[in-house]
Amino acid sequence: MTFMPSSLLKAASNNRLRIGVIGTGPWGRQYLEAALANKQLNISAVCETSQTARQKALRLFNAAGYTKPALYDDYRQLLSNPALDAVIIATPAEQHYPIAAAALQQGKHVACGPVMGRTLEEHRHIVQLSRQTGKQYFTLDEQSYRPDLLAMSAMVKDGQLGQLESLYAGVCTTCIPEQETGYPLYPGAWMHHLLGMSNGNRYTRLRVEKGIEEYVVPVKNPRSGKTYTSIRQGEITTICLHTAAGQQVRVQAEAGHSTGFRLQGSAGSWIDYTGSLYLQNNAQPQNCWESAAPYLHQYTVTTPGAISHALADFVNVIQNKSTYLPVYAAANSSMITLLAAESARLGGKILAVPDVTIIG
Repeated sequence: MTFMPSSLLKAASNNRLRIGVIGTGPWGRQYLEAALANKQLNISAVCETSQTARQKALRLFNAAGYTKPALYDDYRQLLSNPALDAVIIATPAEQHYPIAAAALQQGKHVACGPVMGRTLEEHRHIVQLSRQTGKQYFTLDEQSYRPDLLAMSAMVKDGQLGQLESLYAGVCTTCIPEQETGYPLYPGAWMHHLLGMSNGNRYTRLRVEKGIEEYVVPVKNPRSGKTYTSIRQGEITTICLHTAAGQQVRVQAEAGHSTGFRLQGSAGSWIDYTGSLYLQNNAQPQNCWESAAPYLHQYTVTTPGAISHALADFVNVIQNKSTYLPVYAAANSSMITLLAAESARLGGKILAVPDVTIIG
């Protein structure tokens, strides 16, 4: 961001950004509740067409001791409000692009769900608008704020696993979805950070492929009714990406199971669903896997929760200037699902991944 508008300077004077929330369904209310508790944010407007969802949102305002916000049933009316610095978009995925594009054009910073658009052209347009307007576009990706992933990222940065060679990213084993929701299941922002993409690395090619892989499924005990995870092996579909740094990244492409997280470095490995870590430089015998818990504990930092953490990062990217815009990370992550669908349609064809930093 090359400049800070007068509206943002005014908001910064009392350390609160003025926010409008568009969409207050179940997911939107989670972010609304966290935003109402964030002392750096002032939630002053809400857009919602459902009267039921609107009433539920207003109850959150009452519970937080907030005054009643300005209410809209058309997002364009909310975006025309000059008193707002930014918007949180929590609508169905197919509505993200038109609302985000209009918000950027109206001079608002944007925080949105993982899906940026439905076509590559829509992704290009959002990147262009963010660069042209100087307004930030940030992905609200709570999957990227799991404590174990953040701790492992710190371990990799510290060189504990050596040079990162490969990454396998799936859904969290404790919340395996039964069916596809349309949203990426992987923590895109965390992957982007782990792979050093803000420092020049990037995805170069992608394809969808099937292979025999290990995965985890939820199993319900018929006697106790309790659910536990079972490790199995079979043919599953994954999205295989390659990076400019020579790393291979596999991303879960199906619901109903978890491929878990597996990191392979030149000096060690980690598997999340077994809780195992292997470090070549420790005192253990060669090829000895051990519990990852003590190592992760050293790097675990207490956070206010995934959603609150994501919102705090949104505030940070607005207030801190950077030459690497968060819209690049957002577009990179969102394009994976889009390109994977095209690769699958073409029978697993290898596709080039556009370099979003040079989209003009």
